[in-house]
Amino acid sequence: MKSTLKEKSVPDFVSSGDSSVSSDLGKATLFNQFFHSVFSDSLPPPTTSTLSPPAYTLPDFEITVGDVFKGLSSLNIRKASGIDNIPSIVLKSCATALCEPLHHLFVQCLSQAYIPQEWKIHRITPIFKSGDRTLVKN
Repeated sequence: MKSTLKEKSVPDFVSSGDSSVSSDLGKATLFNQFFHSVFSDSLPPPTTSTLSPPAYTLPDFEITVGDVFKGLSSLNIRKASGIDNIPSIVLKSCATALCEPLHHLFVQCLSQAYIPQEWKIHRITPIFKSGDRTLVKN
C-alpha cells in the first residue's frame, strides 16, 4: 500500500499549536496529548454505590466448538494479519484442528473471568480528514 501511495501513513514532521516534532516518540506523545485533550472527561468517575449490578457475568457466556469453527472458517483471507501476525488463511485452513484447543482456551478464560492482556492490544492508524497532514488536528 505504501509503495502504491508513495508516501508514509504518518508524516516525518508533525505539529500541533506551538509544538513541532519529528521523532516517533514525539509524534506519539503529541497525538496522545491531542486525543487526551479532546476526549478527557472532567466529571469524577462514579462510585461503586451508584453503579447498578451487571446484567450478566462472563461465566454466563457459552461458546461451543461449533461457534469457534464457524468463526475460524468464516475468516476473510484477504484481510491483513492481526497483532499476532498469523495470516487468516492459516487460521481458516486449520479451523478443524484449531477449534477444540481454542474452544478450551476461551472457556477457561471466561470461567475465570480473565481476559489476557494480549487480547486487549490494538493497532491505531491515523486517518487524515483533509488539509495539511502535518497538523495533528487533521
